[in-house]
Amino acid sequence: MAIILGIDPGSRVTGYGVIRQVGRQLSYLGSGCIRTKVDDLPSRLKAHLCGRDGNHHPVPA
Repeated sequence: MAIILGIDPGSRVTGYGVIRQVGRQLSYLGSGCIRTKVDDLPSRLKAHLCGRDGNHHPVPA
């Protein structure tokens, strides 16, 4: 089993999707957008690097 995170990076809006692969079968787990303020670079970087919803916990492959 593998859980795969796909990211569409952006400086103000970042899209993401999460799927699970078991054998040859793929299952949708979730997706969304992370939006940040235009003028707040430190907060944008923190949100991109740390501010996920807590439902998925990625680990290095």
